[in-house]
Amino acid sequence: MSSGILCAEGHWDKIRARKPVQPGPTIKVLVADDVPGVSMEVRGRFNIFDPADGRRISTRFLGKKSYVQPLAEGIKWGEVFPGTYQIQIVPDHVDTITMINDVEYTGTFYIYQIEGTLSIVNEVVVEDYIYSILTAQHNDDYPEEATSALVIAARSDACYAALHAQNDFYDVVGSKVGYCGRVVTRTGGPIYKAMKGTRGLILSRNRAYEGALVPVYTFALVRDTGRDKIPTNWSLDKAHEMAAQGMNASKILAALFPDTVIELMETLPSMETLPSTDTVRTAQVLSGAQGSIANGDGSPVAEDSFR
Repeated sequence: MSSGILCAEGHWDKIRARKPVQPGPTIKVLVADDVPGVSMEVRGRFNIFDPADGRRISTRFLGKKSYVQPLAEGIKWGEVFPGTYQIQIVPDHVDTITMINDVEYTGTFYIYQIEGTLSIVNEVVVEDYIYSILTAQHNDDYPEEATSALVIAARSDACYAALHAQNDFYDVVGSKVGYCGRVVTRTGGPIYKAMKGTRGLILSRNRAYEGALVPVYTFALVRDTGRDKIPTNWSLDKAHEMAAQGMNASKILAALFPDTVIELMETLPSMETLPSTDTVRTAQVLSGAQGSIANGDGSPVAEDSFR
């Protein structure tokens, strides 16, 4: 399915009408690095695991609020977890709010004790992630089709980052991509409407040597990985100009990202490797999916292996 085909009359509207996928893949964002401690509150039931082996350490039914800090004997969050230098906090519901230093988040958290300091990773649903980063940089005056093009490009970039992580711990650095944690949804706002109308759509291209369609890297402003990127002259101003000329999102993306196609994420074989928050992960799943994150013997993670 090429961009040219998508531009055919009526086809774009048919894709928009497809049932959205819930809740979708996730991305790991580094939200705190090399800090002496943080104030952390989980507002709802959750489980604590050791990501090294998937072992469940604790279950909380009423939430918890306390200071997290690194100690010689292990991580302390109100209580000390002896011999444990990394923990994973998994809320029972994807919408459960977690506060870190007065900033709201959703999703799963990994806390690592490294050389006497803490680093914290937030694994969040991609749709929530792109809503957070786009809210900070989007102008409500942008035409609807330009906003839709922006959302598809941002979703593509997030999926690319999640599939091409530079290490086993996180995919992007929150401070570099403008991630603000949980942002209150404006159901009538242009970003929300664009995300709802394009849910599950990403840019991709066929890479014969991989035998699968894969999401493309789009935003040079997010990070420079040195990896293969789609040549583009992407800018919000150009997208705005094209939309003002009557071009829909499909045509805008076809012009700005030549040699790409628009596909549903569920049709991409490579997307199967992305984690999903469709269900709360069990200890068995954690053991299989996350076993390589930390040292299996429970020893502190080496600083150079994390960064």
